[in-house]
Amino acid sequence: MDLGGSFVGSTANSFVFDDEFKFSATNPQTPPLLKINVPTGLQFAGNPGRIESKSTAPAGVNLLGRPVFGLRVPDGKSLLLVGGDIAINGGGERFRAGLHARGGRLELAAVGSDAKVGLSVDGNNLSLSFPDDIARTDIYLDNRTDINARAGAGGSIAVNTRNLNLTQGSVIVTGISSKSSSFDSKAGDIQIDTTGIISLKNISFISNSINGGTGDAGDINIKTHSLFLDNNSFIASSNRRGNGNAGNLIVTADNTVSVRGGSFLASNTFEQGNAGNISINVRNLVLFDGVSGPERLFTSSGIYSNVQRRAQGNSGEVNITAKSVSFTNGAGIFTNIFGLGNAGNININAQNRVSFDGVGPSGRRSGAFSDIMEEKSEGRGADINIITGSLFLKNGALLSTNTEGKGDAGNVNIKARDTVSLNAGSIFSDVEQGAKGQGGDINITSGSLFVTDGAQLIAATRGQGDAGRVNINSRDTAVFDGIGSDGFSSGAFSAVGESATGHGSGININTNILSVTNGAVLNASTAGEGKAGSITVNSKTLEVKNNGRLRTTTSSNFDAGDITLNVKEKINVSGTESGIFANTTINSNGKGGSIIIDPQNVTIRDGAKISVDSQGEGISGDIQLVAGLLTLDKGTISAETRSNTGGNITLKLKDLLLLRNSSQISSTAGNQQFGGDGGNINIDTPFIVASPQGNNDITANAFSGRGGNINIATQGIFGLSPRSREELQSLLNTNNPADLDPGNLPSSDVTAISQQNPSLSGQISINNLFESSRGTEELPTDVVDAASLINRNICIASGQRSQFFITGKGGLPPSPYNLFDPNSTWEDWSVTKEREISKPKPKTKPTQTKNQLSKPIEQNKNEQLNPIVQAQDWVLDGNGNVVLTSKPVKVTQQGTWLHQEDCLRLGKKKS
Repeated sequence: MDLGGSFVGSTANSFVFDDEFKFSATNPQTPPLLKINVPTGLQFAGNPGRIESKSTAPAGVNLLGRPVFGLRVPDGKSLLLVGGDIAINGGGERFRAGLHARGGRLELAAVGSDAKVGLSVDGNNLSLSFPDDIARTDIYLDNRTDINARAGAGGSIAVNTRNLNLTQGSVIVTGISSKSSSFDSKAGDIQIDTTGIISLKNISFISNSINGGTGDAGDINIKTHSLFLDNNSFIASSNRRGNGNAGNLIVTADNTVSVRGGSFLASNTFEQGNAGNISINVRNLVLFDGVSGPERLFTSSGIYSNVQRRAQGNSGEVNITAKSVSFTNGAGIFTNIFGLGNAGNININAQNRVSFDGVGPSGRRSGAFSDIMEEKSEGRGADINIITGSLFLKNGALLSTNTEGKGDAGNVNIKARDTVSLNAGSIFSDVEQGAKGQGGDINITSGSLFVTDGAQLIAATRGQGDAGRVNINSRDTAVFDGIGSDGFSSGAFSAVGESATGHGSGININTNILSVTNGAVLNASTAGEGKAGSITVNSKTLEVKNNGRLRTTTSSNFDAGDITLNVKEKINVSGTESGIFANTTINSNGKGGSIIIDPQNVTIRDGAKISVDSQGEGISGDIQLVAGLLTLDKGTISAETRSNTGGNITLKLKDLLLLRNSSQISSTAGNQQFGGDGGNINIDTPFIVASPQGNNDITANAFSGRGGNINIATQGIFGLSPRSREELQSLLNTNNPADLDPGNLPSSDVTAISQQNPSLSGQISINNLFESSRGTEELPTDVVDAASLINRNICIASGQRSQFFITGKGGLPPSPYNLFDPNSTWEDWSVTKEREISKPKPKTKPTQTKNQLSKPIEQNKNEQLNPIVQAQDWVLDGNGNVVLTSKPVKVTQQGTWLHQEDCLRLGKKKS
């Protein structure tokens, strides 16, 4: 067809004019007055006819000089097809035939029966309009069909249908071509409105891009019930090879968006200019799955808004709103910087859940990525923001805001109403080696948090800049558990790497119940030029067991961070290699961190430790523990150093310190190769109880330096014996300093000695000491309730109360901690009538005669004195007085001495 202007191809029954006059070629009617008017609409009656094109006729050349085929209108004009079903076949790879309106307007409309379509004119462009309730049919673009409006400027496309199907490499294209040279150039938009589904398969695509020219691309707006992309199909608005900004991509779906098999949505910039924003608003499900392509060239299904290599510009934001969002098998969201520019934020708002799951065949992880990707890249990384009911990262999935170039990494912010679960999935915000910039924070707010099977939260620096902070606010529970199949521990990490210059920011956790178990770790470390971060926990309970660890370390010249545990109720630490550590490693010079603990009860058992040990040249930190009850059952509290001053241990306990099964409290310093002074141990508690032969020791020793001081303020200490250096020598039968260790004795001991130099021993000070030389007594397993042996109310039959009074003193020591004096006697303090009226007689000096003074009293040799013995029984004399007897009295059982009548009589007297 040789078309000299715009063209409307339709199977409508008639044209409608502005005075509602209808002109039909099949049923012509003469208008009442001859005039020339532009029609305002198209009227369809019954079922509209199908429009089908298989034309491969030559249609000139495009702006690159390549031949085109099919139906074409002059550049800048409109080409509209309106009818029932529309089917266009492009004729395959040889022709790529279709519809062409370069710089003009292309519009396809597939309508149903009795439809009325509006028609309007804007300059050279014609356009259609549709009522909301119009019936629609389907459009099929197959076999390399090319729907194309690309030019130096302009070029818009609109599609209105029920279902839109693009298969076998078919395309809908507009944008800025290579012939454009004006920065004012602007491509038109692509508008697609369907009531059913949109399906793109087998490398089909919809594109509004800058392709070698100068100017801005237009937007792509898609409104549908469901959108499906498969097998390397895509929808993109990008700056591919030109100067200008890419357009925005907006998808609104009533049900589902599904993107599979290496398909993607994109708004990238490859040259000078910004990428556009990508917005997906879906009522139900957003699903991205899988990768495709040859090995090492896999393309992940996903959403891309990147600044590519050699490009200068900013990537756009990605915004997803849906009920549920899922990225699986290597699919992801990418707003990365390979060139120069800032990354756009990734924002996901899902009412029910967000899930990232799995790794693709190429090893690409499912996830969300906003990274500065290369050493020459410059810009600011963007944030990843997720608001949802529950978030799941599984099987290698990853959220990442790293920087490998010059610029700060972004933050990862997660707010989940219910659960955040990382099962072999991770969240990274790193400053990589060679990079310059600040690391981002990881912020998680949830009902419950589970980090399991090797999952990790990492805020680290390996370049020049500070690491970010890990902040966790979990309403109910925070669980870190297990080791992954790759050998990596589950946990949260704040790290300053070996090549880094910068400080760690630490880990903060606020929750009700925190558990770190089965090899999981909370770790803040430094191996570079900067201090390690600290670990702070605010919780109701803390459980660390089965090789679980809270740890701050330094292996450099800089200090390890502190560990502060504000735990309201209890801390349980159990299992070999489990513990809470603020240590330094061998060859380090930095100071160890301190540990501050403030719960009601602390239990350390089965080989677990709380430690601020220093294995390097620096001094260890201190331990401050304030609690009600502290129990060590084969547990250790340690502030030891290899070659410097031991740290101090301060225990302030409201109730009790209990040590069992070779437990240890130690601030010992030095060994055979290195010196150092022992640290101090200060214990303030009502009671200290240890099993006497349980090898439980409190030590502030030094090998060659000065022993530390041990200060104990207590009301009672049981089972522990202070030992001097001389006593240890005697008990161990050795003079070898290396063997002067109370741990070699079965007894429980307190020592503050210098193993090598007797003159440098420390001090042991125990205030208010009550020491039981026998240790603790073993109590019977069946305890008798003495109260149950006494009838509390012997007059219960009369309804009267009974009482028993003891008034006086004597027979017991003044304090339970004083020894019993067998000579103590009873002194009656009761007030009787006789005691009230009795007057003490005045003291008179006794008089003696001369004979009395000179003559001694002589005892009758025949008089036998009765021996004094303990009373064996007692009887009542005739006056009702109690008389103690030296021999048991035999009496005849008369039954109870108090009868009901006596209680009744007593009751009447009182009344």
